[in-house]
Amino acid sequence: MKICGCILAGGRSSRFGSDKALALLGGETLLDRAIRRLAPQVDAIAINTNSTALEFKKHGLPVIADRDGSQLGPLAGILAGLEWTRAQDAKAMVTVAVDTPHFPTDLVLKLKSGFSGKITVAASESGVHPTFALWPSHMLPQLDEWMRLGRSLRVTDFLASQSFDQVFFATAQNALDPFFNVNTPEQMQLLTEHVNRSERKSW
Repeated sequence: MKICGCILAGGRSSRFGSDKALALLGGETLLDRAIRRLAPQVDAIAINTNSTALEFKKHGLPVIADRDGSQLGPLAGILAGLEWTRAQDAKAMVTVAVDTPHFPTDLVLKLKSGFSGKITVAASESGVHPTFALWPSHMLPQLDEWMRLGRSLRVTDFLASQSFDQVFFATAQNALDPFFNVNTPEQMQLLTEHVNRSERKSW
């Protein structure tokens, strides 16, 4: 089954103060980290962003904006990603959020293992993570109609209107939740300290 990957990097980063995708962690941007972790897991990758920054184009990957530059949040990015995925003649798309730099390296494998034709969403001890999900291409018309009718922009609300499955990802001992995400400079500092500790242990 051909699976595409879409990195959701279209957020406004209002609480962070600058574009989170281009923030540095351990010497590389969160965007670079997301690409490095996702690339081995999928057949093709696109970046969803509404930014015109050249950093998003340097990798030579497709850069897709929200439809009509709507900037309506991750659900609009998922819709743009599904449109691109359909054009690639792929059966499904896996989305990841750019501000979650330690998502599992077996994310796609496990989501595929739990796939029954429905949307398949990652979950962990901290809850359900709707931006980390496997979206069948056949969901495009339903999501398109949902957006055109001006319904809720919350990904969780759209999921609640559909039948979906969950796949649980455990947190390793003394590690952060694999879906720990960065919304503020303080959270980035916490993550940086965690990365530094992990690197020292590996010396």
